Amino acid sequence: MRTSPTNPRPPAPRRQLGFTLVELLIASTIAAVVMAAVYTTYSGAHLSEQRIQEITEANQRWRFFAQRLQSDLRNLFALDSPFIGAGTELELTVQVGRELHRVRYYFSPAGGDGEIRRRGVRDEHSQISRVYSGVEAIRFRYHIAGQWRDTALGLPAAVECVLSGKDWSRRLTVGLEVTAVNG
Repeated sequence: MRTSPTNPRPPAPRRQLGFTLVELLIASTIAAVVMAAVYTTYSGAHLSEQRIQEITEANQRWRFFAQRLQSDLRNLFALDSPFIGAGTELELTVQVGRELHRVRYYFSPAGGDGEIRRRGVRDEHSQISRVYSGVEAIRFRYHIAGQWRDTALGLPAAVECVLSGKDWSRRLTVGLEVTAVNG
């Protein structure tokens, strides 16, 4: 285009359509940083949720086991060798309603994760119950004559049970109350 003598201004430059390569690179970099932050936040929240779920499940398993063992110890029938304990096993006679049942708690390694089982002793067809899973070791100790011992024949004043896992340990101590029954 030519300039006319009456209009000394040069023609207007063409309007730019679209983005330059530099603008696209900057926008892509900002989007990548935002996406990385979102992914990191989501990943951390997901891992936290999984860990909370694992802790909740472990607490529920512990509560079930502790309630079951405490119930059996509360219903202990103290007559005719009521109690035999040795390290990783505990055998006792419990009263359920009007019936007496001999039960045994013991550790069973099951693949990588061990479990604590409870089973009736006298009846070979009795049901085996898994009362705690995901444990590496169990130890029972018995308070007799003012000292903690690893074995017990007869009735201790208290029972301590320690469960251990890969990076945890839980302890339950139950005092035993025995009342004399006059016949």
